[in-house]
Amino acid sequence: MPNPLDILKSRPRKVGLLYRFDEGQDSLGLDTMAEPSLDLSAMSATVVISTPAIDRQGDSLLSTGCDLTHYKTNPLVLWEHGQSSHCPLPIGKSEDPNGKFTVLIEQTAITATSYFSQSYQFAQQVFALLAEKIIRGASVRAQPTDYEQVRTGLLVK
Repeated sequence: MPNPLDILKSRPRKVGLLYRFDEGQDSLGLDTMAEPSLDLSAMSATVVISTPAIDRQGDSLLSTGCDLTHYKTNPLVLWEHGQSSHCPLPIGKSEDPNGKFTVLIEQTAITATSYFSQSYQFAQQVFALLAEKIIRGASVRAQPTDYEQVRTGLLVK
């Protein structure tokens, strides 16, 4: 069975499609379009970051297969998955002010609440763009541990 990263290596990055990060990396990305729910006083945004819906290429990322054990130890939110040279620092975290982890995995979706940095200007700008509804999407970065080739594309478990 071919490696999913090899299958996706030439796929362009588009909203709603699984795609591969730079050559040599073992991560996949999935960008979604879902309007976040904002709490202006807490400077937080809650948004669906992934669903198991089949994308336009026939691929699906199963939310119930996600293991967030390592992410929970340092739940940073990175602009462009940390791939952007103009934003090298985290813009927020998936943890509320009381230290509660704020990513919820359900059968139908993964939802995250991100608390944005109030001291990092770029994070403030991103939050303002969310509030203005200029930025209307979010994404998840995944490292597949299991997958199967299905008639429509890849089923990442």
